[in-house]
Order: sequence, then structure tokens, then C-alpha cells
Amino acid sequence: AGGIALGERDFLPQALNDLGAMPILRGVAQRPGKPFGFWQMPDGPLVFTLPGNPMSVAVTFSRYVAPFLRAWQGQDTPAEIVRIAADCPSHERLTQFLPVERQSRDGGLHAVPRPLQNSGDLAGAFGSTGFVEIPPHTTVARGDRLCYYPWL
Repeated sequence: AGGIALGERDFLPQALNDLGAMPILRGVAQRPGKPFGFWQMPDGPLVFTLPGNPMSVAVTFSRYVAPFLRAWQGQDTPAEIVRIAADCPSHERLTQFLPVERQSRDGGLHAVPRPLQNSGDLAGAFGSTGFVEIPPHTTVARGDRLCYYPWL
């Protein structure tokens, strides 16, 4: 965690290439966590490369790495659906991962947004229990149902 970026100061891909690793995935159209990557070493081990900003690490680990590890161990990762408690902006091209506080009320599961200023904004995520996934080009209105992912 904390080793991958996008740009000229990103030395991890070259280091992995020098070791003979093959990139399977590099960069995801999402916010936060866009630089996330996945490589396979020549002798078989897999390498997940997580970004350096705190919320990017939390999102990419919770959304990709932990489910992979559970599946590898034969465990399911059931999706949980929540109703969003407020209108939320979407992005034109990127999937948004929005920190939320999951609450049980009125006979259902609700998610109260805890928006971030940027991917280093730990204070903005204070009180969140996980995040919801907002696809690009999506209008999200209060009461809409979204996939919820808990922090691990």
C-alpha cells in the first residue's frame, strides 16, 4: 500500500517490470483510488498495488483486495443494498466511492453520506462505516438503492 501513483514519480511499475511481473490491471476509472493495479509475478504470486492516499488505500483494499482474498479462501462476499439518505453528485467518467454511515432505521438499511474533499481527507470520512458505489453518468437521489461495502 502506498506505492502506486499515476505519473512520472511512479517507480513501482518499473520495479515490478524489472522483476518480470506482468501487469494485469493498471489504473481504474474511479475516485478515490484511480492508480490501483494488479500484477502477476513470473513464478505465480499476485501483487496488488494500492495508492498512497489514505482513503484510496481504504477503498481499493475493501473493494478489491479483501473480496479477492475471501474468494480465494472459498468465502462469499454478499452485496448489501442500502438506501441513500441524500442526493449525491455523480462523475461524468469515473465511478465514485462515497463514504457513508450505514444505519438501520424505518425497517431498512440507510446510508448517510460523509463526502470527502479529496482522497487524503480522513476527517471527512469520520463516522463512516463503509462506502457506496456510484457508477459514472448516474443521477443518485435520496432513497435510491446502492451497493454498500463495509470498511475492513
